[in-house]
Amino acid sequence: MKKKPAVQEKNNGEGVLFPYTETGRQMLHGGVPLCCAETLTADSAGEEETAERIIARCAENGCAVRIFGRSGTEAEQTSLFRSIYRASAECSVIAVIPAVVLPSETEQVRSWAAAARNELKEKDIPFGRLRAGIAVETPSAAILADLLAPMVDFFVLHPSALIQSLGVAHSMKGDNPMPESVMRCMKMTCAAARREGIEVYLEK
Repeated sequence: MKKKPAVQEKNNGEGVLFPYTETGRQMLHGGVPLCCAETLTADSAGEEETAERIIARCAENGCAVRIFGRSGTEAEQTSLFRSIYRASAECSVIAVIPAVVLPSETEQVRSWAAAARNELKEKDIPFGRLRAGIAVETPSAAILADLLAPMVDFFVLHPSALIQSLGVAHSMKGDNPMPESVMRCMKMTCAAARREGIEVYLEK
């Protein structure tokens, strides 16, 4: 595969992850472009082409891939992880696991990733290290953050998803403060991450 270009490809509005501190202040540098599995695999892209698409989206700090949600089949998830691992041989890639509620769901994703890695190893296909984390999109994920933290490398706070899940009215525009219920979810997540010594990102 070709080396990733120095200039980041346009992210098509899929999002950016920023490091987040417990004080609520965003460090507005070092953003990691976030792309979705559905976009990467569109038009029946093969695994090598999907890997190339991931590499093309990598910025200086790498790239984040939101994997398929519950709708993805085991074959689709494993194939995507093979592509992600291929890309990780060329640049820094992290995987974001969406719609997690229970630790067993995270364990299932870990098994798919392990299967993909083992298949590449058996075929002598180069692959790199992969870091994976959970997108905290529901109050349940925040409440269970202490159980989930030992299973992942980071958390991703998704305020707009939390707002929707909690059914509270709020505009994400401007400097409007977050609803208290959302802030509590974010604080619980950050506290669990601090105890486990893992990172927290904010999706924008």
